[in-house]
Amino acid sequence: MKKDRKKKAILLMLLMIFASTMLFGCADNNGSDEQSGVQKQEQKAGKTTDKKARKADKPVKTKNSKKASEKQKAKQKTTNRKDKKSSAKKSQAPVSKAKTAGKTKGKKSRSRAKSKASSKAKTNHKEQSEDTKECTLVIECTVLLGRDDIDPATASLVPGDGFILQEKNIEVKNGDTVYSVLTRARDKYGFALNIENTQFGKYIAGIAGIEEKSCGDESGWKYKVNGTYPGESCSEIPVSGGEKIVWTFVLKA
Repeated sequence: MKKDRKKKAILLMLLMIFASTMLFGCADNNGSDEQSGVQKQEQKAGKTTDKKARKADKPVKTKNSKKASEKQKAKQKTTNRKDKKSSAKKSQAPVSKAKTAGKTKGKKSRSRAKSKASSKAKTNHKEQSEDTKECTLVIECTVLLGRDDIDPATASLVPGDGFILQEKNIEVKNGDTVYSVLTRARDKYGFALNIENTQFGKYIAGIAGIEEKSCGDESGWKYKVNGTYPGESCSEIPVSGGEKIVWTFVLKA
């Protein structure tokens, strides 16, 4: 009987130990579960707060913000273009300045050359005008106008006013004579001369086809210088400029 009681006591002790362990285990499990639930809730709350913070940090895209960004982009493009143009102008500026400087220098040199050429031409013209001298020459046969005692061939050669050459200025050169001035006028105005060589010098027998002795045996050509008849050959009378030479057809020498 005693043995049975001992066994029962042992069993009871074992049961109590088992029950106590079971109770303690359940309590631990409940505490751990509660702790894990609290941790999960805290983690969820942290994630939600992080998401909210991220959303708050992100810029809200609206229509106005899009328009503003587009305007900023357009302004940036225009500023970039202006910067490129200004840089290109600056790079071209020295070249254009050099070109304009070269053009101005070329124009100045040309104008200087032209002014020098014009001044030289003026000086040459002045020198020529100072060196160039002239005399006045007249050739007339008015004495033959309306006469019946001349042959018809000679009468047809007489000009209507009686002047073969009215007052003309003829150039005078160094060493000129009355004869050389007459031949120079012939070459310029195109009238004929009948020239004879004599021991006294040149003799003018006819001018413009009107010959000596065409209106009497003593008729012919005579000349005077400044209103006087020299009485010598025309090739012997020098001309220096400023003289008035008149050749006249006369009926008597």
